[in-house]
Amino acid sequence: MTTIDDKGLLPEDGLAQVVVDADAVLDQTRELNVEQITLLGLEQSEFTETLDALIEEKKEQVEHLENKLEDLIESQNTLLEQTLSQAPGILSLPRTKANWTQRVSKIRERLQTLNNRLESVHEIKDGMHGNGLTAIERMAHNKLAFENPDLVEQFQKSEEILRRHQALTKQTPKSEKKQGKGLSLSQAQGF
Repeated sequence: MTTIDDKGLLPEDGLAQVVVDADAVLDQTRELNVEQITLLGLEQSEFTETLDALIEEKKEQVEHLENKLEDLIESQNTLLEQTLSQAPGILSLPRTKANWTQRVSKIRERLQTLNNRLESVHEIKDGMHGNGLTAIERMAHNKLAFENPDLVEQFQKSEEILRRHQALTKQTPKSEKKQGKGLSLSQAQGF
């Protein structure tokens, strides 16, 4: 332990010891930062892998829905063509004509509904949801947050820690440059 003299100053060897101790603490802090960043990277990779799997699952669901709707639309179009080709003749009873008209109307309504649903699926598949995410990515993120909120919370915490670390590493060289400039100015002025 270093002692302070009666003027409140450290002896030169005490000052050197304080600098060595400060360097050791700084080295330990850097080592801990590296370990912490490594752990954060593991949490981030787990989050990313899980999210990527969910995104792929959602893409497959959208593809499946799109194909199913296209098949249903095709079958309804075929049914509509068949129904139209079987239009009642001039001598048919009014009830027969009414039933045929009603059947055509129902098929056209189903077609309209299916086309609207297909359009919605296309919007999900191709559309952006905000924050630079596609709608599929947003849905996958929401599913992950619902199924595994702890993982999402850990990821958000690790992102915040990394942002702080990056902010500190950007500030450290700036403050060192300012201190370096201050020393060179005072040295140049002869202080």
